[in-house]
Amino acid sequence: MTISLSQSRDDLRGILQEPRPVLWADSELNTLLDLGQKHVAYVTLGYQRQVTFRDEDVTDALIPGLRDYSFAGTVGSGGLGLTDVLAIQEVYLDGDSLVEVLPKAVPTWDARVLGSGTPAGWYEFADVLTLVPYPSSSFLVNYELLLVYAAQPADWTTGNSVLPEGMSDLILWFSAALAWYSVGKYSSAMARYREYLELADAYQPMAVTHAPTAKAELVMPNRVRR
Repeated sequence: MTISLSQSRDDLRGILQEPRPVLWADSELNTLLDLGQKHVAYVTLGYQRQVTFRDEDVTDALIPGLRDYSFAGTVGSGGLGLTDVLAIQEVYLDGDSLVEVLPKAVPTWDARVLGSGTPAGWYEFADVLTLVPYPSSSFLVNYELLLVYAAQPADWTTGNSVLPEGMSDLILWFSAALAWYSVGKYSSAMARYREYLELADAYQPMAVTHAPTAKAELVMPNRVRR
C-alpha cells in the first residue's frame, strides 16, 4: 500500500472539517501535503535510497590520507551528483561494509592504516563524504562504491508518496498544523503540531538488514518504538 496524494488530501479535509474547498483550495492542500512529506522524511530519516557509482576519472586529485566526494557535483570530478542526501547510513566497497569513523578520530585511524590502499573507513562532514585511508589512484576504477542514505523526497505533485504507508498520519498532522496556522487558528495549529511531534518521536528508521543491490531505490518501513 502507498500514500496517495488525492486520498491524503481528502483525509486532510476530514481533519480540517472542510469537505469542499472554502478556506483552502485543492492546490493549497497539495502544497501543504508536499511540505508535510518533506518534513516527515527529515525528522524520521524514513525515506531511504541507495546509489552505486564507479569513478573512472583517474586524474582526480587525491589528498594524502583521505578521499573526498562532495554530495553535489559530477561523479568523476570529486562529486557524487546527489542533491537529496539527508544522512549517509552505510557505505559499501564491492559489497563489503566500510566502518564509519569520527572526523576527529581520523588521524589515529590513518596512523593504524598506513600507506595507500583500499579504503577501510569513511566519515561525512558538511555534505562531503571522505574515505580513509589514502586510496591508490586507480582504486575507484576497479571498485564500485555503494551508498545507502536517508533522502529528501522530490516534490509530491501527483500520484503516490515515496514514504511508507505507516507515515501517512504524520504527514496529515503536520499538514493540518500548517493549514490552521495559515488562517490564524493558532491554538488548533499548535495542538496538531504537538501531536505530530509525539508521533514523529515514536518512529525510527529500520536498519538495513539485507545485502545491498546495485543501482536500486528502497523505501524502508519504519517501526514504532515500544
